[in-house]
Amino acid sequence: MKFEINLGDKVELRNEEIVQNFYFRNQRIHKIPGSVRYNNTALPTSVRWTERYYGKRADGTFVKYAFCYANGNVYMGNDVAGTFSTVKEGLYIDAMPESVVVQVAGNSRMYLFDGYNTPFYYEGDSLGTFYPSAITYKFAQGVVKDTRLWAFERNSSTLYFSRPLYPEDFSATYGGSLIVGNEKDSFIYRILLIGNDIFVFKNDSIWVVRGNTKSTYSCEYVIPNMGVCGQRAVGLIGSSIIFVCEQDKEIYEFTGTPTPRQLSIWLKFAKRLDNYHASDIVCGWDMKNKLCRISFNYIDSADIGNNHEIIFPLDEFNSNGQPKWSMTKGARISCYSNWNRQNDNEFVTGRSDLGYLMYHNRGFNWDDASIECILRTDDISPFPGSNCHFNSLFIRGERSNGTVTIRTYLNTRHTGSASQDITDVGEQQTLGAISLSTQYNFNNYIPFLTGYDIGESMAFEVYDNTAQKSIVLEDLIIDYTRRDRVLNDLIG
Repeated sequence: MKFEINLGDKVELRNEEIVQNFYFRNQRIHKIPGSVRYNNTALPTSVRWTERYYGKRADGTFVKYAFCYANGNVYMGNDVAGTFSTVKEGLYIDAMPESVVVQVAGNSRMYLFDGYNTPFYYEGDSLGTFYPSAITYKFAQGVVKDTRLWAFERNSSTLYFSRPLYPEDFSATYGGSLIVGNEKDSFIYRILLIGNDIFVFKNDSIWVVRGNTKSTYSCEYVIPNMGVCGQRAVGLIGSSIIFVCEQDKEIYEFTGTPTPRQLSIWLKFAKRLDNYHASDIVCGWDMKNKLCRISFNYIDSADIGNNHEIIFPLDEFNSNGQPKWSMTKGARISCYSNWNRQNDNEFVTGRSDLGYLMYHNRGFNWDDASIECILRTDDISPFPGSNCHFNSLFIRGERSNGTVTIRTYLNTRHTGSASQDITDVGEQQTLGAISLSTQYNFNNYIPFLTGYDIGESMAFEVYDNTAQKSIVLEDLIIDYTRRDRVLNDLIG
C-alpha cells in the first residue's frame, strides 16, 4: 500500500512540523531565495529604515535614489559603486524613521519623520540635501489623504491634518486635529490609508477616520480591545492589513470590518515570540514573490535584533482557510522596502545585526552564509494503533545541484530500542543522500533500514545546508504493509 504526502499542501508550520527557509508555491515547497549586499562597506550600526525615492522634479525630469538610516544618520546610496554617503547627521540613534512623499509645487517632496525631531524633507537633488521643514510637531509617521498630510507624534492619540496642498501648514484656520479615543491611557502606533479612509492603529484599539472635508472628518471605533504591539507590527499587505495583536501576540488579517480573522490559529505565534522584543516586530510584503513576511526575535534567542521571519504566500491558503506558514532563519531583517518603479524590480531589507542593505531574490545564500533548510513532517500513522512495515520511500521534486539528506523518526514518542528508554525525540536515522541533478524532475527510491522500518508512526525530514543550491520539493510517497503490534511494546 502507498501513502502520498503532497509537501506543498499537507505540510505546514505547526505542532512538531518544521518548515525552515522554505516557502509554498503552486503545491510545491521552494527554498527561499537568498540575499546579497547593496553596500560593500558596513555602516556603523544596523539599518533601521530604507526607502527608494522616486521623484519628478519641477523641470519634468525623473530621478531615483536609495536612502537608509543607521546610527542616527541618513545615508544616500550609489547603486553602481555600492557605497553610501552621509547626508544628514545627529538624529536619534534608536529611532525607527518613516517617510512619505507629497507633491509640492511640481516637486516630489519626501518627508522624513523620526518621532524625536521636527521633520526634514528632500526634493530630489543629486547631493541628497535634507532641508528643515516648517512643521513644529515631532511627527512619527504620516500619510496623504485629500491632498493633506496626516500625521501624529509619539505616545500621543492626537491625529493632525494640514491645509490642502500645503503639507507644512497645520494652523487652525486651514488644518486641524482629531483626538482618537482616550488621550491618556493609549497612543497611536500607525496609520494606514485604504481607499479614502485612514485606519488608525493604537496599542489598545483600531479606529477609522471618515469624511473628505475639514468639517466632516470624524473618528469611529472599528475594534475595541484589540491593538497592535509595535510601530511596524502592522502593514498593508496586498489588499489586506496584517497585524500582530498587542493583547494576545497572534497574527490577524484586517479588512476594515469589526471582526478581524486570526491567521495564526495553528501557528501559535505567541509561543515563538520573544515578548521582550515584541515592539520590534516588522510586517513586510515581498511584492516580487507575493509573500507576507513578519520579522521578529525568536523566544530564548541570544541574538541581538530580529533573527527569524514568519512568511506565507498571499495567493495560496490551506483547505481550512489558514495560511501556508513557514519560517526563515538567518536573514536578520529590521526593515523592508519594495523598489518597483522606473524599471526597478527589487525587494530590499536592512540587516538587524550589521550595517548592510540587502538585495533579496539573488542566489541561494544569506549574504555569504549558506541557508540551512529543514523540512520535517508530522508523525504519519497509516493505521493508528497498529504497526506498519515501512518498505520504501519515494521523493519527488525539481532537479538541482548536489544532494539533500533524508532522515526518518520512527515511533517519535517510544523508540522501541533494546534499552526501552523513553524519549521525546525518537529514533533518528539518516537514510542517505539523494541526487538532485540527474534529470529535470527527480523521483528517488529509498529503502528503509532494517530494524528501523516497523512501528506505528514515522516522521520524515529533509535537511540541507549547502551553499548556493536551489531546492524544490513536490511530494513523498511511502510504501508500507500493515503488521501486527510488536511484542513487548510499552503500554504504560
